[in-house]
Amino acid sequence: MSEREAGKGWAHVFWPAFIVFLLLIPVAASVVLVRVAHDDPSFAVEENYYEKGVQWDSEMEQRAANERLGWRVDLRVQAVAGRRVILVARLFDENERPVAAESVSLEAFPIARASQVERVELASTPEGTWDATLPLHHSGLWEFRFAAQARGERFTETIRRELDPAGGPS
Repeated sequence: MSEREAGKGWAHVFWPAFIVFLLLIPVAASVVLVRVAHDDPSFAVEENYYEKGVQWDSEMEQRAANERLGWRVDLRVQAVAGRRVILVARLFDENERPVAAESVSLEAFPIARASQVERVELASTPEGTWDATLPLHHSGLWEFRFAAQARGERFTETIRRELDPAGGPS
């Protein structure tokens, strides 16, 4: 076998392998990017976002009902040892009178880690408040989404509050 024929054999293998290698680079980059995005704790997709979009009209009706009712949620946050907080909520009507609710539920999450949603049913107290204890695994801006059933009506409100694990609300 001459030197020229030996060189052809190497080129015959090298160039197809090189083309396959070039085609695999974007595939490998895509796999790495998907992996990084999937493992990123700050990445979150709104749960049931498509369903919420489809039901936009009912969301607008709920907002109109909230306006008509004139109610509001007063939220107090108290720090507890062990990176936990006690949330105390009180529901008021437009005349600042307490509203006796049958049930109050809550979704709470830090904005920076929106995939870490805490869902709780608040417990009523003899003072007419509703409270729950939540883990405070991340400081910063939190979103609290309340839903209350009272007087045959459904009321919702979203509150954002800055929280600090060392001292509760900041």
